Amino acid sequence: MTGWLLQEATVLSTSSLEATQELHNIRAHQLYYASLLEDFRKTVKFIRDTRNPAIDSDGIPAATRARNAELMERECSNLMDEIDRLDLSRKMLDKQLRNVMNLVGAYLNWSGLDQLMFYRRCSMLSTLMTADAWEK
Repeated sequence: MTGWLLQEATVLSTSSLEATQELHNIRAHQLYYASLLEDFRKTVKFIRDTRNPAIDSDGIPAATRARNAELMERECSNLMDEIDRLDLSRKMLDKQLRNVMNLVGAYLNWSGLDQLMFYRRCSMLSTLMTADAWEK
């Protein structure tokens, strides 16, 4: 059974707030992962687009410089493809997580004021967990 199915099973079998807190903890880590992917994307673009004086010096034969440029372009392209693949996977998991979080809200089916307090607490927990994930 995958992690998401276990989360859904946990949500359906319990009405405890711990499951909700765990979901928001996962969400905070997922947001942090998204920011790391974006930082990595920017770094690869910088490396790809910025000339390296050590590699492009006149002391290195033109054929070697051309080969190095070709290799650099190919490897940066491979890294960008991999980052895109990871980002698509992250987006899919984000949709699954949102589905589970919506399931929690629907399953608990709290009345007006209780539901409002529930979502405020969940929002606060998500904010706190995101701040905690950024510190790590």
